Amino acid sequence: MKPAVETGNHPDGEPTLDDGVLVDSNNLHWLITDAEDLSDPVQISEIDNQPGRVRYHHPDDPDVEGIGWTEYQYDQFRDARLCYGLRQTVGDYTVHASSAIPQPVAIAGKQAVSSYYRAEYMRSRDSVASTMGITPQTVSNHWTRMRWSPGDQE
Repeated sequence: MKPAVETGNHPDGEPTLDDGVLVDSNNLHWLITDAEDLSDPVQISEIDNQPGRVRYHHPDDPDVEGIGWTEYQYDQFRDARLCYGLRQTVGDYTVHASSAIPQPVAIAGKQAVSSYYRAEYMRSRDSVASTMGITPQTVSNHWTRMRWSPGDQE
């Protein structure tokens, strides 16, 4: 099962967010939470089980009026943080229809590959461990290190 993916554009050329709360952005990549009741500051752990999204803007796409975007929608914000952290670590990549690991992810190593399986295909910890020949605890450790946290730098 893959995360829901939506595409769209900002025809006026200025990226805007219509709903949700922008938690972090890096260039034109956004981490968004759809958590309820954010009137007071909260800890990330308080919203990790609520929905979240990662939006990637494509300003140089000649086939799109203005700035195009692709958004990955997750049931849990922790998975959105994993996707965002992965993309911040390895850069942009294309998900292949053949399920092949994209080159930038493969080059980045096992931590990136295990995170890719979760972020792009929502594979369970045990499934990723079995596929990669590592322990479920190692997968958890990989995901914890890859997941974006406040204060992370490029």
